[in-house]
Amino acid sequence: MVWLRYWGLSRDPFADGTSCFVSMPSHDEAFARLVFAIERGHRLVDLEAGAGMGKSTVIRQALHATRDPRRRAILIPVATPALGLFDRIAGAIRRGCERPSDRGSPSGPILREFRSASIEGTQVVLVLDQWDTDPGPGVVQDLLALVGSSDPGGPSPTIIRSGRALADDDGSRALSIGLERLTRTEAETYVAGRLASAGCHDRIFTPRAVGRLHSWSEGVPGTISELASLAMLTAASHRAEVITPDLIDGIALRGLVGIDPSLTPG
Repeated sequence: MVWLRYWGLSRDPFADGTSCFVSMPSHDEAFARLVFAIERGHRLVDLEAGAGMGKSTVIRQALHATRDPRRRAILIPVATPALGLFDRIAGAIRRGCERPSDRGSPSGPILREFRSASIEGTQVVLVLDQWDTDPGPGVVQDLLALVGSSDPGGPSPTIIRSGRALADDDGSRALSIGLERLTRTEAETYVAGRLASAGCHDRIFTPRAVGRLHSWSEGVPGTISELASLAMLTAASHRAEVITPDLIDGIALRGLVGIDPSLTPG
């Protein structure tokens, strides 16, 4: 893309699918707690935060930090129908892959697969993303059965449920972890970190422009990314040297990133 070359970037640092973990207090705590839960074999963990808060990024970083030959991580969206969900989990454990194929996988008794992995000394870390999409009746109970299905002498599986609104009345006794909105200082760190990950260490956004990113987004990382990416594209088309607060305001007021223009921040 022309605008990427204009700013000296190897890729769009704010695009979906290219997210990198930027160390900030609000995310560092969640990351550390996830790592601790995985390494200690905590059986059930809930990561709850709104859309765009960086749940998937924090989880991926925790899985990367806990890589081990005796640990198998599986990431599955719960939007999969319940029957397909458990078939995919069983197949993924059997094949030893991190991300099951969307083309389907062999069906099999899921409890036996969990127990076999435990007997072999392998800890299964199962991440269920989009948990708030209502996985269907009986799924919670079945998952709790999975948690208790490991061999008594083997490593305990860890199930991580990630979503915007997780049930707190299912008797699961999960370890609860949340993500806070970014502060103004964290927003600056976030923008700089994402730019650096794509090869740019220059200050493209003026301090006041970062302030506007933070104000319009209300500290939600996903919204900051959308605004920042559009601002860089627009500024490059006008051959601007830096991105100003007026440019951020113009994009937000046009409602291009799902922000209500009537809620103009102070």
